[in-house]
Amino acid sequence: DVEDIVINSIRDISYVTVIVNMINDIAEEILIGTAIVRNDVNEAIAKATLDAINRRIEK
Repeated sequence: DVEDIVINSIRDISYVTVIVNMINDIAEEILIGTAIVRNDVNEAIAKATLDAINRRIEK
């Protein structure tokens, strides 16, 4: 589940941070992903979500 989506900016650069709550049979795990907003905020949200999930898959 996506727990939270935060849109922020630093030095005129907008970015999205997504917190994903991953639950399996054994435990709950919190994952965080980020992406820069280039043209479309929804695309950045999708990329940030994939960034969070990919961190888990790479382990």
